[in-house]
Amino acid sequence: SSGINAEYGKAGFVEHNGHRLIDTVYSIQMSCIHCKKKINTLDKCKFCQGCKTTFHIKCYKLSTVPCSGIPVTSPSSQPKPFFGTKIQELVASEGSVNVPRNLEKI
Repeated sequence: SSGINAEYGKAGFVEHNGHRLIDTVYSIQMSCIHCKKKINTLDKCKFCQGCKTTFHIKCYKLSTVPCSGIPVTSPSSQPKPFFGTKIQELVASEGSVNVPRNLEKI
């Protein structure tokens, strides 16, 4: 065995409806573009390199939505960037959090 999953071949991704999907794991909660349900933190999922959407492993083959090649900007389906973002913005959903001045940006 070459150690490469037959589904992926040598390219390292699988294609479905124009999506170039790779396996990934997020340390933050994401949403599946197909079923609209949350993808649990640290669960393996599929990420489209073209439109930057995510799918549950069980959902990507069921999806009939073609890849637009344009990143989807839905806040619930995309992670926020960490570097260069004010920490106060990253923790805004936690309520009132005092961030020390020397830690205002990562």
